[in-house]
Amino acid sequence: MDAVDLLARCDFPPPGTAVDCAVSGGPDSLALLVLAVEAGCTVTAWHVDHGLRPGSIADANDAAQFAELHTLGELTKVAWAKDCQVMIEGPGHVPMHKI
Repeated sequence: MDAVDLLARCDFPPPGTAVDCAVSGGPDSLALLVLAVEAGCTVTAWHVDHGLRPGSIADANDAAQFAELHTLGELTKVAWAKDCQVMIEGPGHVPMHKI
């Protein structure tokens, strides 16, 4: 299933509508961002560490975190190509030498 198939199952506002997306950085959050952009929305993403998963703060330096940063970069390129503004907030709880 690709983004077009998934988009047919979604209910986004009309293209050009400004939307805010609160995301935790997990795969479901990233899928929300991709689909909102594909739907033609002007997307502003806000990162939230919901703390629902034990250890969510402690594992900020694992391989998945770095893969997420790479993916955020790729999503930023997609958003910029569609003239969407992007704000990526760094992990403030992680010392700079560990990023």
